[in-house]
Amino acid sequence: ILVYNLDRTVIKYSVKKEKKGIADEKEHLLRVTRLATPIVNADGSTRKYEYKKGVPTYPFFPPMLCDKFEKQEQIKTLIITEGYKKAFKAAMHGMDVVGLGSITHFRDKETGKLHSDIAKLIKTCKVERIIFLQDGDCLNLTGKLFNQNKELVDGFENVDLYKRPNSFYAAVNTFADVFSETQFEPIKKYFAHPLSDILAPHYPKGLDDLLTAYPGKEEEINNQLLDFNTKSGRIFQNQYFAKIDVTSSTYDVKKYFRLGNVDDFYNFYIEKYP
Repeated sequence: ILVYNLDRTVIKYSVKKEKKGIADEKEHLLRVTRLATPIVNADGSTRKYEYKKGVPTYPFFPPMLCDKFEKQEQIKTLIITEGYKKAFKAAMHGMDVVGLGSITHFRDKETGKLHSDIAKLIKTCKVERIIFLQDGDCLNLTGKLFNQNKELVDGFENVDLYKRPNSFYAAVNTFADVFSETQFEPIKKYFAHPLSDILAPHYPKGLDDLLTAYPGKEEEINNQLLDFNTKSGRIFQNQYFAKIDVTSSTYDVKKYFRLGNVDDFYNFYIEKYP
């Protein structure tokens, strides 16, 4: 996947090689590889993308989003999610989505602030609402710990199950933090995820999986992601998504992840993993 800036300029990186004692520095176009078969890491997580080592990670802007930026069209709701492929698939169906390399890649490594191109897109297209869309398995425990019957695998009785849900909650905090600057104050911010557990029989995890699982219903899915009329307590919930307002605080998300106290955490997950 070719990586480029919001203004469509390609991103290059240099590789230094030495031939016959003479230094040679060659430029390459930056590309990211989407793996056909994801790599399973030691902690049970999966790696779906290969990035160039030593090169900063950039957000991905589908060409359709670049069009709107160039025409200065208003984007009422901007969606930010993990994965270049998800962003492109969503853009094919009329969604305004930026793809991150990871749920933690909101910041530019050099400045420590939100990627400047995302900030530029928000300002130019007069964004009113931003949704940070995580995958539908954000409430799951580490997959490596359980077999297909959701039974604990031998040898993992002492693993801290708090870590994975907390990493997703920490990403929500980062999202809220990078958008805490004065220029973003008028914008509403939301955490969201697909309701994968109840979307049988496919149980789609990411936005691309959801759109692929329900062909012909792409417009309905888009409308439900942008729907903020159906509310249950502090949560906006419909057939496909759950959303929580984090404009002023992420506390409701902390409670949603059952990270407030050990009893809430235990009771929620003992039901999910009997």
